[in-house]
Amino acid sequence: MKPTLKISETVINRLTSVREPCLGNLFGVFYNKTQYIIGLCLHFDDENSQIVQHFPTEVELCGIFELKDTIENVIITDNPLYLKVTIGAISDVQASFIVNNKLEAATIDILTEEYLYSQFLHIRLKAQLPLICNPAEDNIKDALQELRQHFEGKVAFQCQKEHVFLLENGINGISSDSTVGDLCKQQLMGNDAFNKNNTTLDVLQVDMFKKVSQEVITEPKKNHAPILCVDKKKYESLVMVLNLDALSLIHRNLPLKNVYEILVSSLYRNIVIIKRTILKHFQQSGGDHSKISYPEIFHFYPQECGHFVTRVYSKNESECSLERDRKNLHSRLLLSPTHPIFRRVNKYLFKGEHHNNSPLINPHEGVKPTTNGGDIGIARGIYKYYHYNQDKMEDNGWGCAYRSLQTLASWFHLQGNGLDLPNSGEEVAAKGPELLNHFQMHGSPIMIGGGVLAHTILGVDYNRQTGSIKFLILDPHYVGNENLQVIQNKGWVGWKGPEFWDKTAYYNMCLPQVPRCV
Repeated sequence: MKPTLKISETVINRLTSVREPCLGNLFGVFYNKTQYIIGLCLHFDDENSQIVQHFPTEVELCGIFELKDTIENVIITDNPLYLKVTIGAISDVQASFIVNNKLEAATIDILTEEYLYSQFLHIRLKAQLPLICNPAEDNIKDALQELRQHFEGKVAFQCQKEHVFLLENGINGISSDSTVGDLCKQQLMGNDAFNKNNTTLDVLQVDMFKKVSQEVITEPKKNHAPILCVDKKKYESLVMVLNLDALSLIHRNLPLKNVYEILVSSLYRNIVIIKRTILKHFQQSGGDHSKISYPEIFHFYPQECGHFVTRVYSKNESECSLERDRKNLHSRLLLSPTHPIFRRVNKYLFKGEHHNNSPLINPHEGVKPTTNGGDIGIARGIYKYYHYNQDKMEDNGWGCAYRSLQTLASWFHLQGNGLDLPNSGEEVAAKGPELLNHFQMHGSPIMIGGGVLAHTILGVDYNRQTGSIKFLILDPHYVGNENLQVIQNKGWVGWKGPEFWDKTAYYNMCLPQVPRCV
């Protein structure tokens, strides 16, 4: 019986935007007779087995896709799923499961991001392991390989904020028939809403504990005098503490007792990508281990992907030196080469990494939708909301302009990166097409001010048929704590009509232009 097939809309969007023939791999999760396709990558023989290590554990290679100019020449592969996209004005996507070297057509259900993460959640596992070895390439390889022996049956996992332990042979602290979703509800209960990058994701935080006691030996032990061997010679060592940071994508209905092996596998994946980075820099340094810098793990959540991508960068690597790798990754994942996604500043901010009372990130997410019925353009990426009286600075009544500028500057910083000015508020409404084009082309927030108070425009809803327009406004004049509910409900961020602007005042607009780079 064929499984149900659900494909992420981000995968469909990327495939249908390509205009050149190509071949690639599909990645996803299989659960309860349903194949979820959430990722893709162009086909490269030498790197096929490597890219999956950068995705959350449980995301595996599950099929291939092929983009063609015609519907002829279907290929048969060893992968169970085949996705064929016919390039055209309106691209046609057809799916088939491969059974006994024959294609059996499958119906595609489009998977929204919201639905996907209502069914799945992430587990983030953090741990530390020492790496001590002879500074020779073969010894480093062996030492990293031997780290795997620290895991199987020798570790336990504790869910942060809960006295719940996952052991190799059972669970402590919660009912044995509990699911991952049950634990998620328990851990997140009572937490304030936290607005992360662009998507609110449930992430369970887990720590690793290593077993320090010895195994019970049932066989009789022979006692003998201790033996100590001393080898007196000059000796160099490579000494590092590896900070592991691994993600897994798990269905909420999965029994907790099945999670232990998944977490161990996530540590294996982490070590594989760390090993690759350490050996690369060891070879680049000509074998000088003193030049190896600490590997750092970064999790990215590009909106165009709809899933996490984990990268390892050496601490001393500059962004310029990583540009070639980033371009290659953009190309392989069919991502736009016009704006950076995998720079360090683009990393995903998990709960707890956002300091208390520091500026809120993307407070416009979750506001009441616009009802204008037009084309919508919204600022891409993330920004920080700056407003009156932040950082214990009393600027109420005069600081709105530079607070708005701070918001724009934060957007540029967090992404890793003129129009004619309206003479009055009435003319701002006439700038709909230009503003919509700006958000679609550049995606940066707009600062507006001049004769009156300054504000930040985060988006526009421009109806080309009626000419009506609404603006998504972020107001820097708010005075108070970083309370998302108050800010949204009291209108400090939200959709406003043209009447919001003063018809008697002139306005200047700052529309930051974004460089085309990765």
